[in-house]
Amino acid sequence: MKAGASVRALRFPEGFFPTEGFARPIDTLHARVLVLDGALRHALLVLEMTSIPGEEIDALSAILKEETDAAHTFVLASHTFSAPHFMPDHALKTEAEREKKRQLQALVYEAVRAAAREAAGNVAEVFLSLGTGECAVCTARDVLTEAGWWIANCGKGPVDPVMTVLRMQAGSGRTAAVLVHYSVQSSVLDGSELREGGKAVSGDLAGRMAAELEEELGAPVLFLIGAAGDQAPREKAVGFVMENGVMRRTDMQDDAIALCGSQAHEMAEAARRALAGAKPVEGETLSYASCTVKVPAKKIERDLKKLHPTKIPPYEANGESEQTVELLRVGPLSLVGVKPELNCVTAQAICGGDPHVRVVTLWNGGAKYMADADSYDRITYESQNSPFGRGAAELLTQAARELLRG
Repeated sequence: MKAGASVRALRFPEGFFPTEGFARPIDTLHARVLVLDGALRHALLVLEMTSIPGEEIDALSAILKEETDAAHTFVLASHTFSAPHFMPDHALKTEAEREKKRQLQALVYEAVRAAAREAAGNVAEVFLSLGTGECAVCTARDVLTEAGWWIANCGKGPVDPVMTVLRMQAGSGRTAAVLVHYSVQSSVLDGSELREGGKAVSGDLAGRMAAELEEELGAPVLFLIGAAGDQAPREKAVGFVMENGVMRRTDMQDDAIALCGSQAHEMAEAARRALAGAKPVEGETLSYASCTVKVPAKKIERDLKKLHPTKIPPYEANGESEQTVELLRVGPLSLVGVKPELNCVTAQAICGGDPHVRVVTLWNGGAKYMADADSYDRITYESQNSPFGRGAAELLTQAARELLRG
């Protein structure tokens, strides 16, 4: 197998901030590209943003194809909540806002193009090694309050602590690239306000972890987010307390920056342990397959401020939705890619106990949450903030299992 990788910083122009409530960067956001060569060429981009809308997926895929000549492209968000968004045109009310979007597109496209071009130029024979270990940064986030289920970082539900790493080494022993898969949202700083005002821009957990490892390894580190719909960082800046049945918001503000850094370092340490124990892979196959599945849909509340703990089911059916399941096999590792954010138990059902199967969400786009049946019974945040109806996750699981068997 052959591979090449590259990383580029996202360079915001002077005067870009403040925007969307973000005041300033506290670390650097990046675009990372991995090119894989087998019978066909595949290009994978991980962009440090919260999510990437469909029209931008198309634009970024076109850049990847143009610069790498890839037959298949995969565009993923690292899912940091502390980054500017590609805002929809209808939400941009002023020329200044539209200009900020043009600037964001330009700087992202430039970084992705440069990374893709260099990654394609770096393609060379690599040898794979696969390692796993446990990391205690993630925790269950669904908690029961007196008003119903809500999200925090002290839930008692299932947690997936497994971190999987795939190292690609050149014949000289030099590391060419590393994939790190872990089921946690990069949301330590989500919604937190700096004391000076405004929010910090940051790669958060995944970005800081990757940057730390890259400095040590001298190679791009691409983070793949697992089924983290009901997972959260162990400690977060913003939380809540219940007072007389009413939620009151709390915020650590600037004190959370060090908290984010320490948990990112903990993730980097877990990745180091997994890399140290990684075993060479025999048989370096590379293949791709996909399928579609129709699942029930429901209406979704677009104003997140209106969501709240409740014991009254707010679900209203809304026809069907067609979802794509993609399967990229890299050596022994089978990456099942889907757009929706799945819960931990759904990924476990898809993997069926096979440690070589990993579910990756926000794969070639985002589709909000797709909660498991139990979440709909409990009326969790994931079930409320979902465009999918009860049973969707189970149908997606069935389709993914069939794709894996095929």
